[in-house]
Amino acid sequence: MKPLNPLILRERNIGLQERMDDPECDLQTLFRTYDAFDFVNRRLTGWGGLYETYIRPHLRAQGGVGTLLDVGCGGGDVTRAICQWAAADGMKVSATALDLDGRALAYTKERGFVGQAEAKEGDQIVYRTGHTRDLKEESVRFDLIITNHVLHHLTQQELTEMCQDAESLCHEGGLVLFNDIHRSDLGYGLFGLATWGWFAGTYIREDGLRSIRRSYTVGELRRAVPSHWTVMERFPFRVVAMCRGESGKTSKELNHQTLSPHG
Repeated sequence: MKPLNPLILRERNIGLQERMDDPECDLQTLFRTYDAFDFVNRRLTGWGGLYETYIRPHLRAQGGVGTLLDVGCGGGDVTRAICQWAAADGMKVSATALDLDGRALAYTKERGFVGQAEAKEGDQIVYRTGHTRDLKEESVRFDLIITNHVLHHLTQQELTEMCQDAESLCHEGGLVLFNDIHRSDLGYGLFGLATWGWFAGTYIREDGLRSIRRSYTVGELRRAVPSHWTVMERFPFRVVAMCRGESGKTSKELNHQTLSPHG
């Protein structure tokens, strides 16, 4: 079934800035927003379904162990969720949670997710500030590379560069999953209603509505990412761009699952 394009939100409103992206925004409000993401992202972003459909089978195929890079991790809640789900399945994920914003690392320290700037060897998750190009210079590679709600923040050039960086940082045959919001009139209305009167003292509602207005439709994202990437719509109101590592293969062999309404 062809995805419906929005009628009211016909165009991406890329001029909107989210409050939490403002370097001068209130730090404690930002930290409370990171706290709330743990609740919101586990219920609305579909990562549970992506884990079941793609990540868990990928880890099992390589013996139940793997390395993960979460680009633009924010407070790291998605990274932690995937590591916890894998552990519950008897598998182990060693993860790097990366964000350009140093306030994200400050949050993980304040909340006790990391005790020091440089994580100890053997820790399951390493939180760090930086850019994917920093990792490229270190010649590290990962089995899984993900993003959550990052794509709609990027310019076209930044998106192209991030796709290229992800492919080069991913092991051959590894999996890249970029998960974001699918812009829709219905999704905008439902999110507005669902968050009315909730999440006081955070940027969740205001920034969430702005994010929807900035986000892609499936067709727009297909035109924005490299042609060998797969772009799919998923429930609820999600758009996911997927690719394999530098093997030169696309993820189209997985397309029989791509429209499965999980998560």
